[in-house]
Amino acid sequence: SLAGRAGCTPSYATIKPEGGNRKSRGRAAMLQALEKGDLVRLDSLYQDFLYDNLLTNAEQAKIRRQVALQLRAEIKAATETGELEELNDALQSAARTKNMFPYAVGVLQSEEWA
Repeated sequence: SLAGRAGCTPSYATIKPEGGNRKSRGRAAMLQALEKGDLVRLDSLYQDFLYDNLLTNAEQAKIRRQVALQLRAEIKAATETGELEELNDALQSAARTKNMFPYAVGVLQSEEWA
């Protein structure tokens, strides 16, 4: 009804921000955590949305490859520096990711892990 607007309509289009639903917000947060390299946040989101099927198989494969590459790079950098604390952190991160991410199996097949 036009009664509340003094009988006229606005002459421009009103674009409301897209709020999205739980799945779209979760998917966006997972992809953002992946871009930032925050594997702890990514794992937390993955566990929260485990049964919601947020990602397609292709997206899960992409995440699997990127997580494995990131962990391999962290382990390789830690082994090159020789710092025990840094190496311990990298190995703990890889072990946590291996146990929590069912798709990051590529870490165990790396030369650095052996």
